[in-house]
Amino acid sequence: MAKDRINRDELADKLVERAAEAEDPLRTMAELITGFLMEAEVANQVGAEAHERTEQRTTHRNGYRDRRWDTRLGTMQLQVPQGGARVATCQVSSNTASAASRR
Repeated sequence: MAKDRINRDELADKLVERAAEAEDPLRTMAELITGFLMEAEVANQVGAEAHERTEQRTTHRNGYRDRRWDTRLGTMQLQVPQGGARVATCQVSSNTASAASRR
């Protein structure tokens, strides 16, 4: 079953590890947090984590697509998780598209 919460320890460990190695730590942390949020949103919509088989699963996942997101921190390259036909798009992903169309 899809988790109700993001594992804070896992997120904190990855943030520190990636930020220490990055040229731009703040942008790297923003990319990582955005990725965690999109994964959680799709898992909630699908009813299961990636590769998880449950009776609550409503559809399947369908890989990732690349998405460029221009922010004040700079351009971020996101991996947007895709769901099956009955899964709405990620809110973060749709927000990036609407922000780009306002420019």
